[in-house]
Amino acid sequence: VSVDILHDGVGTLKVAVADLIDRKPERTDQKGAERLPGKVREHLEALDWVEKADVRMREEGHIFVGEAFVIPKAGTRDLIAKIERAVAEAKAIDWRMHDLVVQPVADLPPYKP
Repeated sequence: VSVDILHDGVGTLKVAVADLIDRKPERTDQKGAERLPGKVREHLEALDWVEKADVRMREEGHIFVGEAFVIPKAGTRDLIAKIERAVAEAKAIDWRMHDLVVQPVADLPPYKP
């Protein structure tokens, strides 16, 4: 029994440390990366006013929060309303998507997961 308790404790400690260092989200069955960040990026890049997008996402329990960086196409008008709509649409992709901040940028920031 004590070995089983120790094994469970080590597993829980690994998950807790990984959450603290903001690891890349994994599927709940832990068989690969979570697909939600990619779905949100694809959705944003499909918008007619977005040239390119990148998404950083974290899981907090069963919910996801994240940031999206978008390069708006030249001449995009009414950017605030479009960003608000994009956030609402991204949240509607999956019930676990709790919060998303969309930031317009001139160039995508470097990111190494």
